[in-house]
Amino acid sequence: MRSINHHLLTLLLAALVFGGGGTLRAQDVGEVDEGVVFEKFLDGLKSNESVDETRQQAALSAVAEAQVNDAPLAVAMALGLQALYPDFEEAITLANREESNIEGLRELYTLSRSKDRFLAAEAAYVMARTLFAQQRYEECLPFLERLRGDLADKTIRHGDVLYHQGMALANSLDKESAIALLAQYLEDYPDASDRLRLSAQATLDGIIGVLDGSVDDIADHMDFSQRRLSFEDSGEKTQEVQGKIVAMLDKIIKDAEEQQQQQQQQQQQQGGQGQGQGQQQQQQQGSGEGQTAGGNASPQNDPKNLRNLSGAAKSEWDDLRQRARETDALSGLKSKYPPRYRELVEQYFRDLQQGEDGDPEGDATPPSNNSDTTP
Repeated sequence: MRSINHHLLTLLLAALVFGGGGTLRAQDVGEVDEGVVFEKFLDGLKSNESVDETRQQAALSAVAEAQVNDAPLAVAMALGLQALYPDFEEAITLANREESNIEGLRELYTLSRSKDRFLAAEAAYVMARTLFAQQRYEECLPFLERLRGDLADKTIRHGDVLYHQGMALANSLDKESAIALLAQYLEDYPDASDRLRLSAQATLDGIIGVLDGSVDDIADHMDFSQRRLSFEDSGEKTQEVQGKIVAMLDKIIKDAEEQQQQQQQQQQQQGGQGQGQGQQQQQQQGSGEGQTAGGNASPQNDPKNLRNLSGAAKSEWDDLRQRARETDALSGLKSKYPPRYRELVEQYFRDLQQGEDGDPEGDATPPSNNSDTTP
């Protein structure tokens, strides 16, 4: 969502991560008893003296109604907190509106530091989910980490948190961490919704199946850079990824060129062998049939008049055939890339083509990073 003020949001998140002492280590939440957490929430709700009795009763009623309707405990807790804290409910509403999103996120951030740790946990969860929905995966991670860290015993959304953390890491190109968390999610939560489990499994399979430096890996890095640039983020991480994109493009095209050269050399060697055999046969025929009475070779069979086939590979037609093969080998790359980067890849190919045509400046040098950092 481009309407969000990126710099303001960055300051909020920096305050969270660095002001709180950095990234928190996740606790082992597998042993957290959700029933115990819920009972502690209810006890705290009943004994909460910081709110008036009317809101307290409204919160208890919201929880009771949710239980009657067989709502999950996490939903019952969320409804109770919204009834207990109207400003929390208002922050959620604001965050879900494009025109007031940044204001809602600011309120959610404040509530995530609340003395009521159950409120802090739920506000952090809503904050993380809102940022995740906006594809701000890097920004949502600190909140998810808190829910698996110091707020782990104040929420019962552990499976959901683990899933979103793994998916956010995958989209942030942290493959190793994403594999670990998504595998843990699939193992620890066999009864999770089919939608989330299928999504986690597909993402896990996709990460494992992508080789470093492959076309798919390049496309993943381009998706990352395109996403960050859509938020007007051209910071160090984005620039680092862009540099890696160009380096991987360079290598994969160089590998394709070397493969084409090897194939061409093999074809030339095969052609040379065939030519040598043909010349030998022709010479044998000339020695038997082309002799004059005086023993001299016939003028029409003079070796100087034979065609020099070894130069055929240097013809313009051969150049055209070679370029056609290179185009076939490399054209599949461009279809993998997001639209934003097709121009970059096509320009790279144009530069490469100019180098083959003898352009003094066409040395197959990829375009500079400046060409793909404009939002």
